[in-house]
Amino acid sequence: MKSKLTMLASAVLLLIVGVAMIIYPAAFVTVTVKVLGIVLAIIGLIGIISTVIAKNFGVSGITTIVGSVVSIILGAVIFFKPDLLTTYAPYVIGGLICIYGIINMIHCLDIKKNTDRNWAVPLALSAVAILAGIIIIVFVVLNPAIVMDILIRIAGIIVVYSACVSIWINLMRKVKKD
Repeated sequence: MKSKLTMLASAVLLLIVGVAMIIYPAAFVTVTVKVLGIVLAIIGLIGIISTVIAKNFGVSGITTIVGSVVSIILGAVIFFKPDLLTTYAPYVIGGLICIYGIINMIHCLDIKKNTDRNWAVPLALSAVAILAGIIIIVFVVLNPAIVMDILIRIAGIIVVYSACVSIWINLMRKVKKD
């Protein structure tokens, strides 16, 4: 019963996050990026403290301290200048979509060469993915704010859909007695 309630609560929280992504995409990105900055700074701080407490001042300890200082600095920059990260995120997303499309296209051609079956539809979908990635990159150049809003809203729709499916499954699931 506890696991069902936990999963239901997390699905409802996910639903709220998805709705926030759809309604307030710019604010959602800013808050998410700032949280990422805080997390990076905390990870860096924990790295420094744990290294000092362990009195590990050898090569691995110094490396940990340097990496931790970099993490703190990066976290602070991301927290205080979230636009630096959000400006380039659509380029990264568009580029990753292109890369995955190309990788999938290569796999499809390999399937065609080796088995000669069920390769045409995935190949077409791979080409669509490559085209979508190129379109995202081109539109980011033209109007980055609109592209970021659209990408966050699409992600929000996917999150809401996933949360609704999870809620539905949890409500339909019967609870076993211990």
